Amino acid sequence: TSDLDIDGATISVQNIGNSAARGEINAVNINGTTAVTLNKPIYTGGTGNTIDITASSGTGTITLATGDIVIDSLDGGSGNGAITLTGIVKGSQNLDILSGTGLATITGNIGIDGAGAAALTSLDINAVDAATNTGGVTLGGNIGASGTAGAGAVTLGNPETTGTITLSGTDYNTTGAQTYKATAFTINGAAPEFQGANSAIKFLASTSSGDVTLADASDLTITGGSGAIEFGGDILGTASGEATDVTLNTTGAVTVKSIGANGSTAESPGNINDVTITGGSISMNGTISTAVLGGSTNEASSDKGDVDINGAVTLAGAVTIDTSSSGGTVHFDNTINGGQNLTINSGAGTVNSAGVIGGTNAIGNLVINAASASHTGAGIINIDDIG
Repeated sequence: TSDLDIDGATISVQNIGNSAARGEINAVNINGTTAVTLNKPIYTGGTGNTIDITASSGTGTITLATGDIVIDSLDGGSGNGAITLTGIVKGSQNLDILSGTGLATITGNIGIDGAGAAALTSLDINAVDAATNTGGVTLGGNIGASGTAGAGAVTLGNPETTGTITLSGTDYNTTGAQTYKATAFTINGAAPEFQGANSAIKFLASTSSGDVTLADASDLTITGGSGAIEFGGDILGTASGEATDVTLNTTGAVTVKSIGANGSTAESPGNINDVTITGGSISMNGTISTAVLGGSTNEASSDKGDVDINGAVTLAGAVTIDTSSSGGTVHFDNTINGGQNLTINSGAGTVNSAGVIGGTNAIGNLVINAASASHTGAGIINIDDIG
């Protein structure tokens, strides 16, 4: 087994390694001081079979050319080395990265650089469902830009992924579906926005949990067009600085569990501020708990943490909405159905329900700012109709 080290200014590589004979190539290190072009697959095997590809110390572009590009350290033996692409990645090809138990990282933006856009046809990272394919994924930059798609369909993780998927960019813009699957997600870019044209955007649990943790600066916006938006785990904030907004917007279906709560247990102190969910249909199952914005801005104490639900709601499980710590408002603009309990504790905040509750499918117990439930709020309650 041999290591391969390629250094130069502008580097273009063809086939490296052999998927049927992993022992031929161990570690691969490609360092282009100007740029790197990948034309064919890269396969490594054996202990320490890492793959590192760098373009201009991370500021250059790694271009995908002449066909599907596979970068694979998923060796059935003792391999599974980390794969790191340091730089921008672009090119109208399919990119498939498989690092087994190792971490797969792309440090730069995807599908666009200073010369313009060249969106990837598709991006799959550790997406193959295999017991040995458990490694996490880290994307340090954007996929595309706010008005420009950087890839077609994107799939990160698989049902066996136990590593964390970390997304540190501000824009994730694709023309196809975005599917993220892991036991845990960290989103820590500044006010990230996910756009999927009219395709689904899903954060799904793999072997367990599937919780998404937002950094303080990571006000989350997902715009799905007519595509579905789905969370298989809870959406949590970070216990410092400002609370974080969550905005989910599509004409398709929205599926959420808890927001600002780990299961039924609200974060303390609260880390989620305003929650706005808009969908053609909305499936809710869990607790939504909000808090005042906090921090040091002029709105630190006046941004109360409102909950605004726009679309026909189905209670897929018991639902609690708690804005009592700040007196945030709670608003439903459409019908609420499903044979589960709905509890609202808004403190001083107003509660408005503009659609019929239980008109098609009777809900369970409805409790709003009730002394019997140890609620202490005196917020105004406006309900259009029940039954």
